[in-house]
Formats: sequence, C-alpha cells, structure tokens
Amino acid sequence: MNREEKKRAKREEIVARSLALFSEKGYDNTTTAEIAVACQIAKKTLFQYFPSKEDIIFENERELLEQILEVINDSATPWQTYLDWLKSLEQENEENLSLPALIRATPALHDRLLRMWAMYENEIAQAFDNSLSATILAAKIVLPWRLVFERDYTISQIIKELA
Repeated sequence: MNREEKKRAKREEIVARSLALFSEKGYDNTTTAEIAVACQIAKKTLFQYFPSKEDIIFENERELLEQILEVINDSATPWQTYLDWLKSLEQENEENLSLPALIRATPALHDRLLRMWAMYENEIAQAFDNSLSATILAAKIVLPWRLVFERDYTISQIIKELA
C-alpha cells in the first residue's frame, strides 16, 4: 500500500470509528481525544486529517453536489433529469441514513449543514446562468436533501410529493 492509500485508509477509519462513537455516546459527548485513542493515533495527528470534529461528519460534503452537477450538466431538461436521478436513488437502502438524525440532534452540525445547502444552491445556480430562474431551480434541487436531513422524510416520500 502506497502512502496515499494509507492516508485514505486512515481517513476512512477515522470517519468510521468517529461515527460509531457519535452513535454510542452522542456527538457532543465524544471528544477528539477519544476519537484519536479509538484510531490509535495522537490527537495532533487526528487534526492533520481533519481540522475539526465537524469536518469528520462533513468530510464528503462536496460529493453529493458533484453528483448533482454531473446529472444536470448539459441536460435540456435539468429538472426532469434530476427527478429521474432521484427516482433511481429510491432503490437504494434509505435506512443507512443515520447521519441526518445525528445532524438534527446537534445544533453545531445543523448550522454547518445549512451553510452547506447554501453553498450547493449557489454553485448549482452558477452552473446555469445565475439568473432568478436558475436560483429557483437550484433551491428546488436542494430541497429534497434538506427535507431528508432536516425533517426525517425519505427520498421515496419526497418523490411522491414532487410527482
């Protein structure tokens, strides 16, 4: 395993062990020192991988945005293309979404999530022409994810309402 693969594996381990600790003890009751011990690294090393405990939760915050942008990119009908993509996600196991509950229960994480959604809306609007209609479309595209994370709805429930 080369150096980059080792770093990637350690990042994944940190995320997995952190999520297990957060699930067991709660986000606010889990310290970075406990995460470091669970990962068999120094606390200072933990901060080399993640600048903050929040960053562990949001380590892939651009991943969904990049998927959305890829789906709507160059589509003549971006909203319909996006809805079709959402429907394809409906088949995935929605029970694996334990992160939304953790974020809803933690004010600091919820605040970070709101900033993330605003960034998503801004970048999606910019991917079009940043006009009012692009801004509205961006908000519509982000809305299902907001509802999943903030209101505990499933993608299936949201798609039924959008149809």
